[in-house]
Amino acid sequence: MRNSLFVTLIFLVIPASALAIDLFKDSRSFIGRGYLLDSEPKDLLFRLERKLAEDQRSAQAVFTDLSGKELVRETTGFNDRMEVITYEVVQHQTGDRGKIEVVGERLRFTKVSGGKTHIEEEKLVSNWVVGPSLIPLLVMRWSEIEQGSKIPVRLALWDRQETVGFELFKDRIERGEDGKERLVVKMKPSNFIISALVNPIYFGFGKDGRSLDWVRGRVLPKRLVGTKLKDLDAELIYDVP
Repeated sequence: MRNSLFVTLIFLVIPASALAIDLFKDSRSFIGRGYLLDSEPKDLLFRLERKLAEDQRSAQAVFTDLSGKELVRETTGFNDRMEVITYEVVQHQTGDRGKIEVVGERLRFTKVSGGKTHIEEEKLVSNWVVGPSLIPLLVMRWSEIEQGSKIPVRLALWDRQETVGFELFKDRIERGEDGKERLVVKMKPSNFIISALVNPIYFGFGKDGRSLDWVRGRVLPKRLVGTKLKDLDAELIYDVP
């Protein structure tokens, strides 16, 4: 990946697992493992734990390194209709913090970086999403995905303080080493210029759309390479705790 457009994208707030967790069951928490993408043997880099609050008004996803040190914390707030109204990221590795919130008919982006606060706003659109709301959208529109339709969204990016257009669509059907057939959904920028610069993200669903087995692409944690933090592309595999 040559661009940080996908840095908001992980952390899913929906149960996801290589063990085929049913997306329609009430699972309030899960744990996951993040491996360096395309590494062989698999290079485990971080762990993830997600919990939904008892009142179902918020959910947190916490990424830790292998020693248990917190790398990133993501918090999503919902209204009574389970619509996302706030989305916050604390990136401990860089010291940056970001918040996206619905304010009337506007989306407000607040970012604190280097001791300075930056605020941007744009018009609220009906198809805006953050990472945690992508999977519920796909589940709700699964029949369209199966039929080959493209689902347009505006992904709200906390670090860039803007929304960017993306498309989600069926990429292929594949059979894994475990013998299970999966429908792979591809997410890529709708603008062809941005699409040429940014690698897509792939979601591996059970063929019936009831389970999410893996996600491959840009994640919130960064990787220390020498003395510098670099953007990280990973394979995320989730399990019930």
